[in-house]
Amino acid sequence: DKLAKYILTDNMSEALTWESETANLTIETNPHVDLAKDDYILTVPANDTKGGTWTIEFTTAGKEKLAAGKVTSISVTFNTKLNDKATVNKTGNLNDLFQRL
Repeated sequence: DKLAKYILTDNMSEALTWESETANLTIETNPHVDLAKDDYILTVPANDTKGGTWTIEFTTAGKEKLAAGKVTSISVTFNTKLNDKATVNKTGNLNDLFQRL
C-alpha cells in the first residue's frame, strides 16, 4: 500500500498474435476485489500484432482497493492466437513472467 506505482506487464512471445476483438482480458484478485475500469490503465499491443507488450497500471484508487482488500495475488487472463512463429514441440510457446515495477 506504499508503492508509488504498481504495474503488471507482459512481453508476449512472437508466436502469439494479439487480437483485440477476442482478447477477453480479465483481472482477478485473491481475495476477490471488484475493480472498475478507472482502477487501472490498460495498454495493449495494436490489433494483429505478433508479440508485443501489454501493461496494467493501477491508479491510486485501484491501489487503495487492492490494499484495503489485502490482495495477495492477481491473475490476468486473455486470449491470443498462435501464428506462423509458433513452435510445435515438447517445449511449446512459453510466455514471460509478470514483473512488478
